[in-house]
Amino acid sequence: MILDFSRFDPSSVAGVEILFNIENLPKNPVVIDMKSINFFGYKDVAQGNPHHYYLIQIMIYANILDCEYGVLIYENKNDQKSCAFRINKSEALFQLVCEQAKEMNEMVEATDEHGNIHHKLPPPRPTSKESKECEWCQYRKICHNSKVWDLPDLLELRQEFYGDLLDDRDH
Repeated sequence: MILDFSRFDPSSVAGVEILFNIENLPKNPVVIDMKSINFFGYKDVAQGNPHHYYLIQIMIYANILDCEYGVLIYENKNDQKSCAFRINKSEALFQLVCEQAKEMNEMVEATDEHGNIHHKLPPPRPTSKESKECEWCQYRKICHNSKVWDLPDLLELRQEFYGDLLDDRDH
């Protein structure tokens, strides 16, 4: 969702000044991403631990859409409580995402010296095949059958490939 208050006239809506500090409304568009989460996941998030991959996702949206910043909102499915995080744009992190996306696209269509195409995958981002991240991944079967999981230097490969895109808890 994109919110743009630049054309908003607070006098046109009764009660707005009671609910909001008009001076604090963003001057430029902001992007909002809303996630629903169960009670157990919400407990961790509400303590200030949003999912790193969602922080990256909203930062990408803010950069691509040229919004002032992004807001990540979590809603507890059990009781509708919510918490929100402001995510600022990061040109450096966005550049890293773009470079990584380019590298991943090149891996998918890698050709050998004979012109044969080899569909390669990057090292898995999750640290375990049981990760929640793996549940919906379209490459799960290929990845889980890969010998990459047995490499003794897998953690180093992950760090080298993903760098700052990894959560500190993923090292």
